[in-house]
This record gives sequence, C-alpha cells and structure tokens, in this order.
Amino acid sequence: MNKKITIILRNDESVDQDLRRIIKKKIAERKKQGLNFTCINYTIDDIKKKAEGAWVFLAYDESKLVGCIFFHVYPNKGNYGYIEVVSVHPDYKGMGIASLIFKEILNKAKTLGVEYIGSDTAVNAKSSVKWHQKNGFKIVRLQSSPKSNYYSYVFRNQLRTPSIWNSSLWANTHFFFSSLNCRLMRDKYGRTTLIGKILRKLKTI
Repeated sequence: MNKKITIILRNDESVDQDLRRIIKKKIAERKKQGLNFTCINYTIDDIKKKAEGAWVFLAYDESKLVGCIFFHVYPNKGNYGYIEVVSVHPDYKGMGIASLIFKEILNKAKTLGVEYIGSDTAVNAKSSVKWHQKNGFKIVRLQSSPKSNYYSYVFRNQLRTPSIWNSSLWANTHFFFSSLNCRLMRDKYGRTTLIGKILRKLKTI
C-alpha cells in the first residue's frame, strides 16, 4: 500500500456525515449481493445505537474517511469483545484497510484484558469469511436469524491463552455439532424446520 493511512480511535456516540456515508456504501454493496444483512435496514438511530458504548476505529487517507469498525467490550459477560459495522470505502477495497484497523483493535483489546473477540458474517459472503480467517478468527458456530435470509458463521479470535479454543480440532468439532443442530432446527430464514417442531414437541411430552 502506497497510501499513508491513519487510524483514529473514538469512543463517543456521535455519528457524523462521513461515517454515515461509508456505512451506507456498505449497505448498498450488500444489497447488490442479494444478502439481507441486518445492516441493510439500519437507520441513523440504529447506527447511533451501535456506536453507544463502542470503541469506534476510523481509517483516514489524509482527511478522507475510508474505513471503520465498531468494537464493543462486555466486561460483565466474561470480558469478551465483538466487532461490528466493518466498512471500507469501495475505492479502497483490497488494500488491507480493515486489517489495519483490526490490528489497532487487537492492541486495544489486549490492554483491556479481553478474553476473545467475536464476530459474524453470512456464509455466502466469501470475501468477509476470508478476511476473518486471515485475521486469526476461527469459525465456531452456525446460526440463522428471522431478520436475515442466510446462515451465518460465528467467529472467535481467542486472545487469552492457554485456552481450549486455541485448538483447531476443538473449534472444528464445536462448529460441526453447532452446524448440524442449526440446520436441523432452523432454515436460513430463522424459521423452525419440521424436524425442529417435532423435536420441540417431543420435549414437552
């Protein structure tokens, strides 16, 4: 990368015009892919709510905002972190912007003693899946939601060691059984399958 990219950390709840614009570009991209990402229906209030209590990492090329990631930490729930709203300006795709931001997130997470960082993305969002794996995330679970039209991978980047989650065998085994359970119980729209309804009925007997 020949450009000089600056990463700025912000932990207020303001959502300025530049931030709104870059997130809208991400939303437009997902619509073209035919993936009903929850971000597609984000309003300004939704974006502001996502920013509440988050560490907002912004990437600038001089004065131009070219990328952002929201990073939440939950100290009362095992002190884990979660990344959301990973957005990069279309003109800067493939330049490692999101990875640069994530490196700063890792540094922040380590200073906060975060156990692990979680994330999720659609199974069919190949570039996003590849990005997560490139940046140290393991796929640990499959899920579906009534708000979407796809199955999602849930990722985990284990920071505190030693941990059983550092084992690829454990992560892969956990994912296998999670995937089996998810596909048996729910379709990609988050609706309960026939098998799921039968199994739930049997539990009440």
